[in-house]
Amino acid sequence: WPDRADVLAGRDEDAKGTWMGITRTGRVAVVTNYHEETPRHPPGTSPSRGELPVKFLDGDDAPLDFLRALAEDGGVVEKYNGFSLIVGDARTGEFACLSNRGDDAGTATPLAAKQSAECSDEDVGGAIYGLSNAALDAPWPKTKNGKKAMEEEMA
Repeated sequence: WPDRADVLAGRDEDAKGTWMGITRTGRVAVVTNYHEETPRHPPGTSPSRGELPVKFLDGDDAPLDFLRALAEDGGVVEKYNGFSLIVGDARTGEFACLSNRGDDAGTATPLAAKQSAECSDEDVGGAIYGLSNAALDAPWPKTKNGKKAMEEEMA
C-alpha cells in the first residue's frame, strides 16, 4: 500500500479494506463472506467486512485477544453482513477464528497456538482446517476436497 510499506495486501479502492493481508512482522488476517440467502443488511448499508483484517493488521493484540475484544464490542454479530475472520501471528504460531453467523457466532476460537493453554497438543502444528463461505470446517464439497488434498500433500 502506498501509505503502508509494512503491509502486503490487496486493497478495496472504495472502502480501503482488504480480504487478506500480512505485515512485515508476521501478522496475518483473512476474511471471507458468509453465504446467506438473504443478507441481514441491504448492499451498502453495513460496514465493509474488509475493515476487519485492517484493524488486526494495524494492532498489536494477540490474535485470540483481538477476536474476543471484537466479539465483545457488541455490534460485530449484528452490524456486519456474514463473515468468518481468521487472524494470526506467524512469529508465535497463534491463530484464531471468529464468525458472526452459525452455531458459534460471536465466539472467538483458537485454531493453533504454541503458547496457548486453550489448545491441546494435537491442535499445535499439523492441524488442517477448511474455510469457505460458511462456518469453519463446514462440510462443503470444495472445503472437504481442499482439506483432503492438503492432508495428502502434508503426509
